[in-house]
Amino acid sequence: MTEPSDTDKKTRRGGRAPLDASSPTVIVSVRMSEKQRTKLDKLGGGPWVRERIDRARLPDEETAKPRGGSSGAKGGASRW
Repeated sequence: MTEPSDTDKKTRRGGRAPLDASSPTVIVSVRMSEKQRTKLDKLGGGPWVRERIDRARLPDEETAKPRGGSSGAKGGASRW
């Protein structure tokens, strides 16, 4: 077996390609049940989560008027 030449070494990159070359990524670990993990996989996994985060509005961006939703929260309790 021969070693790669210097030019081959320069063009090779290890690891997963970045999602967006202009923005570094971080790894986030989340605990969930097996049933939730199965559902997450069916919804689209990591790409689905990233899209939802990008589309979500932060609390200070929301209007004061409740929009109604399916969060299941009752009353004025905090989301977190």
